[in-house]
Amino acid sequence: CEPFCAGAEACTEVAVLHRSEGYLPAKGDAMEGTLRIFRELGCQFDYLPPSADFSKYRLVVVPEGIGQTEELESRLRTFLINGGAVIREDLGGEPIPFAQVYFRLLGKCAQDFPATDHVFYEKGPGLKVKADDEILATVVEPYFDRNWEHYCSHCQTPPDRLGNRAAATRRGNLIRFGFPIFRAYATHGNLLCRHL
Repeated sequence: CEPFCAGAEACTEVAVLHRSEGYLPAKGDAMEGTLRIFRELGCQFDYLPPSADFSKYRLVVVPEGIGQTEELESRLRTFLINGGAVIREDLGGEPIPFAQVYFRLLGKCAQDFPATDHVFYEKGPGLKVKADDEILATVVEPYFDRNWEHYCSHCQTPPDRLGNRAAATRRGNLIRFGFPIFRAYATHGNLLCRHL
């Protein structure tokens, strides 16, 4: 090793909670999505099991598939209280009844990104908005679900109306996604996911 590297320590600020013992993520899953997003953004990150101590990090990412135990939830609340930030996929609940929906970016998320509704190909429940939530992206429903009864010549039906759920919200240092953003990025490479 070069002399200037002797004694060096990684300045990793992001912890991604990892659900399996394997080192490499499976193709097309949320772990691959986190790998691609943070690598492309130039962020150093560590994969950690949910039981690991993540208090030294500035940001903890909780992708889909991480079991929500009371012990983990308590540690995440303490982490937020102590000034840390959390990004989590909150996918509990009944999925929105469309094969594809659209996201409309709002506020600061809409800056420097095309002002249009962006198609999202993965199912998710969306988020019920609470009074102190800032909506980062809202769900726009299509005219109808493209299937054998209703046909549109493209892969999805055009956007029609605002839904009653949010796609992404922020409350203090907590950002929640109501859709599998990381898996969608691994599968489709949709820049909207990385932008959010």
